[in-house]
Amino acid sequence: MFRKLLLLMSLVIAILAASTRWTVLPLAPATFTFVLMSAVLAIPWTVLLVISVLRCGKGGLWVLVGAPLVVFWPAWLGLLWLSCQLGAECM
Repeated sequence: MFRKLLLLMSLVIAILAASTRWTVLPLAPATFTFVLMSAVLAIPWTVLLVISVLRCGKGGLWVLVGAPLVVFWPAWLGLLWLSCQLGAECM
């Protein structure tokens, strides 16, 4: 039961992190705000990952299912920043 609860909480946070583009951006004055909110949501998701691995061992690795959703926008911003630093065209 504990594993299912952790997985459910992880997926809810992951979906919230992935949907910040459509939920936070219309309310925010800057585009960077939704990426920041997505990165902030990655912190409790990481805590859930650590707790699930410590409590459940290999069975807790199912929390990693939400990793692509949590990492998408911060990774996109990081790649955009890197391309700007390397001299490519920036937005």
